Amino acid sequence: MADDRVIVWPSGGRLWGRAPEVLQGLLEVRTVGVMAVASLAFAQIVQVIDCAAEDRSLERTPAPTSTLLCGVDLPIIALEAHGCTAPDKVMAFCCSQWL
Repeated sequence: MADDRVIVWPSGGRLWGRAPEVLQGLLEVRTVGVMAVASLAFAQIVQVIDCAAEDRSLERTPAPTSTLLCGVDLPIIALEAHGCTAPDKVMAFCCSQWL
Protein backbone atom coordinates (compact mmCIF):
# COMPACT_ATOMS: atom_id res chain seq x y z
CA MET A 1 0.00 0.00 0.00
CA ALA A 2 2.02 3.03 1.21
CA ASP A 3 3.86 4.54 4.15
CA ASP A 4 5.57 7.95 3.93
CA ARG A 5 3.12 9.50 1.48
CA VAL A 6 -0.43 8.19 1.38
CA ILE A 7 -3.46 9.48 -0.49
CA VAL A 8 -6.42 9.03 1.86
CA TRP A 9 -10.20 9.29 1.51
CA PRO A 10 -13.24 8.40 3.62
CA SER A 11 -15.96 6.13 2.24
CA GLY A 12 -18.79 4.34 4.04
CA GLY A 13 -17.53 5.39 7.49
CA ARG A 14 -14.10 3.89 6.82
CA LEU A 15 -10.77 5.41 5.82
CA TRP A 16 -8.97 4.18 2.71
CA GLY A 17 -5.51 4.87 1.33
CA ARG A 18 -3.18 4.29 -1.58
CA ALA A 19 0.33 5.20 -2.62
CA PRO A 20 0.88 8.01 -5.11
CA GLU A 21 1.33 6.52 -8.59
CA VAL A 22 5.04 7.39 -8.71
CA LEU A 23 5.67 5.35 -5.52
CA GLN A 24 3.33 2.40 -6.09
CA GLY A 25 5.15 -0.93 -5.83
CA LEU A 26 8.29 0.62 -4.29
CA LEU A 27 9.60 0.16 -0.75
CA GLU A 28 12.53 1.95 0.84
CA VAL A 29 14.44 -0.52 2.99
CA ARG A 30 16.62 1.42 5.41
CA THR A 31 20.34 0.88 4.76
CA VAL A 32 19.55 -1.19 1.65
CA GLY A 33 17.79 1.15 -0.79
CA VAL A 34 14.58 1.27 -2.82
CA MET A 35 13.19 -2.10 -3.89
CA ALA A 36 10.31 -3.20 -6.13
CA VAL A 37 7.69 -5.14 -4.15
CA ALA A 38 4.22 -6.56 -4.65
CA SER A 39 1.61 -4.08 -3.44
CA LEU A 40 -2.10 -3.48 -3.11
CA ALA A 41 -3.77 -0.80 -5.22
CA PHE A 42 -5.52 0.50 -2.08
CA ALA A 43 -6.39 -0.67 1.44
CA GLN A 44 -8.49 0.23 4.44
CA ILE A 45 -6.60 2.22 7.09
CA VAL A 46 -7.48 0.81 10.52
CA GLN A 47 -4.89 2.32 12.87
CA VAL A 48 -2.33 5.08 13.30
CA ILE A 49 1.19 4.15 14.37
CA ASP A 50 3.24 6.82 16.13
CA CYS A 51 6.83 5.84 15.37
CA ALA A 52 8.81 6.87 18.43
CA ALA A 53 12.51 7.56 18.50
CA GLU A 54 14.60 5.03 20.42
CA ASP A 55 15.41 7.53 23.16
CA ARG A 56 11.78 8.56 23.72
CA SER A 57 10.19 7.15 26.86
CA LEU A 58 7.05 5.12 26.07
CA GLU A 59 4.46 4.05 28.61
CA ARG A 60 4.52 0.34 29.41
CA THR A 61 0.70 0.03 29.52
CA PRO A 62 -0.77 3.14 27.88
CA ALA A 63 -4.43 4.08 27.98
CA PRO A 64 -6.22 3.65 24.64
CA THR A 65 -6.08 6.75 22.44
CA SER A 66 -7.48 7.63 19.04
CA THR A 67 -7.48 10.40 16.46
CA LEU A 68 -9.99 11.69 13.94
CA LEU A 69 -8.77 11.58 10.32
CA CYS A 70 -11.10 12.69 7.52
CA GLY A 71 -14.04 12.15 9.89
CA VAL A 72 -13.02 8.58 10.80
CA ASP A 73 -11.93 7.74 14.37
CA LEU A 74 -8.79 5.56 14.38
CA PRO A 75 -6.91 4.00 17.32
CA ILE A 76 -3.29 5.05 17.87
CA ILE A 77 -0.35 2.93 19.04
CA ALA A 78 3.06 4.41 19.87
CA LEU A 79 6.05 2.13 19.52
CA GLU A 80 9.74 2.18 18.84
CA ALA A 81 9.69 1.64 15.10
CA HIS A 82 13.24 0.28 14.83
CA GLY A 83 12.81 -2.37 17.51
CA CYS A 84 12.86 -5.95 16.30
CA THR A 85 9.40 -6.61 17.79
CA ALA A 86 7.70 -3.61 16.09
CA PRO A 87 5.99 -5.67 13.33
CA ASP A 88 4.66 -8.17 15.89
CA LYS A 89 3.29 -5.36 18.06
CA VAL A 90 1.52 -3.77 15.08
CA MET A 91 -0.16 -7.07 14.20
CA ALA A 92 -1.13 -7.75 17.82
CA PHE A 93 -2.64 -4.27 18.15
CA CYS A 94 -4.49 -4.55 14.86
CA CYS A 95 -5.91 -8.01 15.56
CA SER A 96 -6.98 -7.59 19.20
CA GLN A 97 -9.10 -5.43 21.49
CA TRP A 98 -8.09 -3.29 24.47
CA LEU A 99 -8.87 -4.90 27.81
